[in-house]
Amino acid sequence: MLNTTLDIFWLVFAIILAFVGVGLGFAIFYFAWVMRDFQKIITSAKKKFDLADRIMEAVVDKVENTASYIPPLIDGTVKLVNAIREHRCDADDKPKKKKK
Repeated sequence: MLNTTLDIFWLVFAIILAFVGVGLGFAIFYFAWVMRDFQKIITSAKKKFDLADRIMEAVVDKVENTASYIPPLIDGTVKLVNAIREHRCDADDKPKKKKK
């Protein structure tokens, strides 16, 4: 079987080639495993960013809706304050009765 040194060379070469093949197989498997985990991380991050985006949109909508109510509230408050001032001025202008 092993008659010459060339036979020994080819036997050692085949063994080394087998180890390299097994090593590459494990490396490819590990790389695929890491990529799968990386894909899970990316998917999770996308979900979180989408959730944050939806929350921000909801906040902006609430602020815009609230902002549309503010001018009428301000006008109503100004009118109420003016009415109270006029009522106080009218009350101050009336003569007060003196107690005996």
